[in-house]
Amino acid sequence: MKEEETFLDLTPLIDIIFQLIIFFVLTTAFAPFAIRVDLPKAQSSPLKEERSIMINITKDERIFWKNEEINMEELLRRVEINNKNIVYLIKGDKGVKYGKVVELLDKLKKKGIEKVGLVVEPES
Repeated sequence: MKEEETFLDLTPLIDIIFQLIIFFVLTTAFAPFAIRVDLPKAQSSPLKEERSIMINITKDERIFWKNEEINMEELLRRVEINNKNIVYLIKGDKGVKYGKVVELLDKLKKKGIEKVGLVVEPES
């Protein structure tokens, strides 16, 4: 009597492995574009404003407008273009010099912007 050879079909397993590799490659590809800002902690109520624009200031004093790095002059130009009813949220790293945040607040005030908020990390 002839013995039957049995084999394991690895095609579905290989398909799943390739899908997992593609998933991890795509999800980790966007990680370098994240802006690293270590926020200071404070007890405050969350902002309930819908129309806001995030301005990030990193530890090395680089300024980001909606995840795009810009300089101070470009930031002020964009503020002039936008609607005055928008709330500008400043997300400054806790390691950034206090003077840099005050300078930004002062320049926004000179442009007629009244609605400015500072983003903090809630205390646990």
